[in-house]
Amino acid sequence: MPAKSKAQQRLMAIALHHPEKLYSRNCSLKNMSKRALREYAETPTRDLPKRKGVKLAEMMRRRRGESPARPVAGIRMDASDAVGCRHPALRR
Repeated sequence: MPAKSKAQQRLMAIALHHPEKLYSRNCSLKNMSKRALREYAETPTRDLPKRKGVKLAEMMRRRRGESPARPVAGIRMDASDAVGCRHPALRR
């Protein structure tokens, strides 16, 4: 299973080679098999992002507990149309 980001690849390499250097929040990685850690750690980092990003709007929706917004095909709305709208993604 390849790593999704350079940060994840580095973390798995630390867990594999120097598990004593892990932060307490990452101690659950000690329970992973050596094979799984090696697969993550050996991922080539050439085309990986530094960190796996989450868009700000998506992060705010998750915090509020809302479902992800789905765009409606063929309808374009700007900020003036969203005032008074009941759709959770467009509500202010």
